[in-house]
Amino acid sequence: MTNLALIVEDEAALRIIYEAVLSNLGFEVLQAADGEEAISLLEHFAPSIVFLDILLPKVDGSQVLDYIQSTPHLHHTATVVVTAHSRFEHIIRLESHDRFLLKPVRPLDIQAAARQVLAPY
Repeated sequence: MTNLALIVEDEAALRIIYEAVLSNLGFEVLQAADGEEAISLLEHFAPSIVFLDILLPKVDGSQVLDYIQSTPHLHHTATVVVTAHSRFEHIIRLESHDRFLLKPVRPLDIQAAARQVLAPY
């Protein structure tokens, strides 16, 4: 498995924070500012981990998550869903190795989540 991460977040400042943390963990980082861009990247790449916001422009994060979970070449992609809305924790269906984080997240939260979801691999 490659050390490739995808950050799907519409706020540029947050993408910068995620990228800094994940780069320090040894990941090559791709970024998407909306769900449509994320799916386009996921058609061509199979990242080890995706940090996924739920409320996104164009295509929402739940549709991106469905794409990840239903696409064979993404079977081993771990997902960390990050949102400011706790109601999604009860709506979004995660695989057993995935994780749900509530915003605001600190760099240590990002680091810990990445290590936790990738531990089985």
